[in-house]
Amino acid sequence: MPSAQGLIVRLPKYQNDPAWEAMPVPEALTVEDFRAALRLWRWQRRMAGQPEGDRPPGRSGNHPIETVGAPRGSRRIG
Repeated sequence: MPSAQGLIVRLPKYQNDPAWEAMPVPEALTVEDFRAALRLWRWQRRMAGQPEGDRPPGRSGNHPIETVGAPRGSRRIG
């Protein structure tokens, strides 16, 4: 569904965090920009051994791209 404009909303994580904030998405940004930012964030979390949001922290953490279902130690490059 097309939209005229999007909003970035920051929600507080903790009780002492500031209230939620919203700002309009600059026109120059695309959905692909947000997906790239999400991939970077997940990679950083994985490298730090932290959970990636809705993904369980069960990966080895040795390489950001691993083949799902492959035996440990076998990696897909690309």
